[in-house]
Amino acid sequence: MVSQLVRADIFPSDVAGDAHIGRMAVRKLYRGQHLGTKIMMAAENGIRRDGFKTCSLSAQVQAKPFYESLGYKAEGEEYLDEGCPHVMMRKVL
Repeated sequence: MVSQLVRADIFPSDVAGDAHIGRMAVRKLYRGQHLGTKIMMAAENGIRRDGFKTCSLSAQVQAKPFYESLGYKAEGEEYLDEGCPHVMMRKVL
């Protein structure tokens, strides 16, 4: 059931010691239940267990405050991805 509510794709990045979360989303119907926070915490725990030291993601600019609340910091300039403004963000684990 959870896989139908949320999704996160995780893979090693080009930066040594960094794992990259490719996409994370919560279906609109289930937002406001802290599922995004829970899935991010679970993903970060797994990333730590796998020995990664940092975690990066490409955040939609409108979601930047959410990721900042979890300790992610913006890096670099905004850019378009699929026509939507994004910013690269990273967290030291």
